[in-house]
Amino acid sequence: MVICKMRRKTLNSLGVIALMTLVAGAQAQVTLTAKASFGGGDGWLTGAEAGATVLDSGNTNLTRGFAYDNATNQLIVVNRSGGVNLNLLNANTGALNGTMSNAGISGGTFAASTVGVSDDGKVYVANLASGQNSNFKIYEFGSATIGAAGSNVYSAVLPASGTPRLGDTLDVIGSGNSLRIIAGFGTGTGGYRQLDNTFAATDVNPAGTATGDFKFGISFGANSGDIFGTQGTTFRYIQAGVLVDSSPTPTGSSRPMDFAIVNGRALLAFIDTVDNGVRVLDMTDPFNPVFVAQGNNTTGAPIPNGNGVGQVKWGAINGGSAVLYALNTNNGIQAFDVNVDAVPEPATMIVLAGAAAIAARRRRKNS
Repeated sequence: MVICKMRRKTLNSLGVIALMTLVAGAQAQVTLTAKASFGGGDGWLTGAEAGATVLDSGNTNLTRGFAYDNATNQLIVVNRSGGVNLNLLNANTGALNGTMSNAGISGGTFAASTVGVSDDGKVYVANLASGQNSNFKIYEFGSATIGAAGSNVYSAVLPASGTPRLGDTLDVIGSGNSLRIIAGFGTGTGGYRQLDNTFAATDVNPAGTATGDFKFGISFGANSGDIFGTQGTTFRYIQAGVLVDSSPTPTGSSRPMDFAIVNGRALLAFIDTVDNGVRVLDMTDPFNPVFVAQGNNTTGAPIPNGNGVGQVKWGAINGGSAVLYALNTNNGIQAFDVNVDAVPEPATMIVLAGAAAIAARRRRKNS
């Protein structure tokens, strides 16, 4: 009799474990694999492979931003070696296709530092402005094509007090009337600056955030009202200008980041600016982030990135397949093929749960 009770207890536990496994599986099926066609076959494009006017080959800190253009399947990489270099790279291989024109780009601590692309393929390049009365500028290019020239669509003087800094981070969403651009403030000023389709700017400093919370990582979420920002240890979740949640990053030095929805899953990807590791959180429930995947295509000791800068960008997305790119300044660009299982429908989970319960009951009956 005691043995029978023990068997029933064990079988009940097995049923619960099976159900827990099904639920966990519904959260965690995301895999990162080095993109074999990129960077010479290892998914890692180094400065030595790309050249000094594309990527840093040492501790030079000259490449801080890049973006992905879906219209041309290219990466736009901003580099400052010998001047402003707006490089166009084949997103499949990392090979240099050519450059856009840098005519008319000037001013700021760095004349060009970060870049973003709208949904209709327009390119926005921003400078880094630091210090009182310096100008923060944004340039618009009609497309990511060789020789394309940009025009200065935004220029505004930073506050004449404190130690303002703007332009370490940049993100772009939408197109046409829905275009929105955000840039994170750094030291001396909190929050971020948001621009609409007319390039009218609004500074947003959500209550509960701290100076620098958007300096090292910033990304739009599912829409232009959802914004994520981080300084490395904690990332902030903003809705319509209001702080609604704060969560720890995957590591204490996860900074550059980007959001995308892949196969129904909301994913937020980070790169660690100390160890080069790329990590992904499932943000389907944004108030309960779940760590789901990690990867690192680099070898050897990381080159120090004392500024904590870089960029992460999701590339082409097709159903459950996506490409993810990550730059840790001085350490090249990594590319991953990402596979994402679909989120099971609630009805499917109910059926699976029921099946586990029936199996447990049958085992009890047979005991």
